[in-house]
Amino acid sequence: MTRAPEQAIETLPLLSADKKSELPCHVVADVEVQGVRYVLLTPKNAWLSVVRDDEDGIVELDTSEFGPLEPLFNEALKPQGLSVKVESDEFLLVGELKEEFAELCDTVGINDEDEDDAFLILADVEHDGAKYLLLSPELPAMFAARVENGKGHPLSEKELEKVEGRLEEALTERLH
Repeated sequence: MTRAPEQAIETLPLLSADKKSELPCHVVADVEVQGVRYVLLTPKNAWLSVVRDDEDGIVELDTSEFGPLEPLFNEALKPQGLSVKVESDEFLLVGELKEEFAELCDTVGINDEDEDDAFLILADVEHDGAKYLLLSPELPAMFAARVENGKGHPLSEKELEKVEGRLEEALTERLH
């Protein structure tokens, strides 16, 4: 994602639906509707997938299997100023994925039951005779939220319908 260089990146925590946990996010677009601020958020640390690529095809790994691979992937990512960490049973990218690096990455399509998703191959490593890939979604996850007390609150379907178009317009303006 390209951002205008003069814009500081605001961060806000996004509350989970049960309001028991928070996800640190960047604000990528915001609008005010009838005195209420709505934002489009993307996680501060991108979610990643680690997969084994073998004769059985691509098999996604669980975080419990990541131990021996972590130093290998971190060494491969080090020249880009990036690393991988496991937090709350998720693989997270630490550091900013630069557009120049992303453009050099190969992509792979993963066919889910619902849709085809494209992923960037950030790194590939060999371990115990197997090839492992570190994948990042080509398009980052985004969440629409209402801002209250300095935190993002998930939107109801009705609220989303009301502000979705305005948030898309604000995002488009910010990207150009």
